[in-house]
Amino acid sequence: MFLDCAFILAILCSPFNDSTVFSLSQTVSYPHITEKEASMTPGSTSYENILEVENQGSQLSRFFKILAPVQITLESCTGLGEIDQYSIQMFSPNGCWLHENSMDALFRALSSRPLHRHDYFELMLVLEGEVIQQIEEKEYPYRAGTCCLVNRSILHNERFIGPAKLCFLGLSVDFVRSLTESASLQLFEAERHLPENPVLQFMLANLGQDLRKEYQDLFPTPENTDSVQTLTTLIARMTHILHEPSTAATYYLKGALCELFDFLSSGFYVTPVHLSSSPESLLFLRISRLLEDTDGRLPRSELARLLNYNGSYLNSIVQRRTGLCLFDYGMTFCFQKAERLLRETTLSVSEIALQLKFTNRTHFYELFRQKYGMTPQQWRKMQKSAEHPE
Repeated sequence: MFLDCAFILAILCSPFNDSTVFSLSQTVSYPHITEKEASMTPGSTSYENILEVENQGSQLSRFFKILAPVQITLESCTGLGEIDQYSIQMFSPNGCWLHENSMDALFRALSSRPLHRHDYFELMLVLEGEVIQQIEEKEYPYRAGTCCLVNRSILHNERFIGPAKLCFLGLSVDFVRSLTESASLQLFEAERHLPENPVLQFMLANLGQDLRKEYQDLFPTPENTDSVQTLTTLIARMTHILHEPSTAATYYLKGALCELFDFLSSGFYVTPVHLSSSPESLLFLRISRLLEDTDGRLPRSELARLLNYNGSYLNSIVQRRTGLCLFDYGMTFCFQKAERLLRETTLSVSEIALQLKFTNRTHFYELFRQKYGMTPQQWRKMQKSAEHPE
């Protein structure tokens, strides 16, 4: 049976609706890809020369070996009910593998499998919905637009909790190494800085046998409002290259990967997380990064929306970690910025208050006086006197 796989910006971007009709400008058809429902059963140990599973019968942990230099797996489900649909598609230089069906034995087997690790690096990108990423004994929620990069020593598992679309990018050790081997031969200066990319640096630091129990958490910055669309477009480009390779496919694929790494490093908070960190620690780091980047002037409601948590819960985490309420903790970043502007610029106090998003200058004065026991002008004068004593 042949599957008319409408993929580019359709499988990735389409809403969960069986009746949706896509225009030709939005899709590319792959009529020669076979839907192999019988070739991969829950007891199988190989995904069409893409991945191989060792100790398949173990209830403790499993080990995945990559058989291709790079592979992309797309998983989606419309929900957890019996009538919902589940889809898994795999793309690699060794071939492609597809499976689409209602909630069947394969989905149940994958959902209930034990923790696993692999001999390659895996970047998970959440393109829609929310999933639970279990890392060793701890669970972390990841929503649309967020990513997680695990090294080869981390035991982990992903669990659907509702409608969602995920992408898993697997990179072999040799393939990661090849991305930087010719950096010095690149034509442009900017390209030679590729090894400095924090996402790539994480993988390069974990190429050896002395593997650390750590992973990277990638969370979009407030300015990155189109993270899902950009990630979707880049993944669609790479799957198209893998499925219909041209004479320059390897160069196109590496270029798209480097573009992905560049987007992740510039539009996301890239946070290395050690296994000893708790889920609350990671959430507190996200809160702090967002407040630091917005000079502490991010309303609780907006912080709750960006992090997909209740504002009261976020406030309780900050109080446990700092002893301050969320507003007061945010103001520590605001005052740090106010100090720098007073010390390093000639902006008036009114201009500084406006830059810090205070619509009421008097309110800024009151908060500053409570913090420092003097007015902003007096603080600036005191700093100048200390720097240039008579």
